Amino acid sequence: MALAASAKTQGQSRREERLMETLEFQVSGMVCHGCEQALEMLLRQHPAVTEASADAKTGRVNVVVSEPVERSELVQRIESAGFSIESETNP
Repeated sequence: MALAASAKTQGQSRREERLMETLEFQVSGMVCHGCEQALEMLLRQHPAVTEASADAKTGRVNVVVSEPVERSELVQRIESAGFSIESETNP
């Protein structure tokens, strides 16, 4: 039983690794650490987002998703927080 559970867990981990994708946005309007934290928290509330990091100095926001997601959904969240999208890239 333990072997079967271990194999299932390993299979799930490999599947999750394959599904991970990092999306990068260049955002204007972040001026402080509070902006970074608020944006990260807002993005992490999306069910597909597993990690989000924002850097006010560079304006860069990286979002790791574990399943397909429409970029427009993430853009809408970013803009709803009062920030502007300058560009979108996929590193």
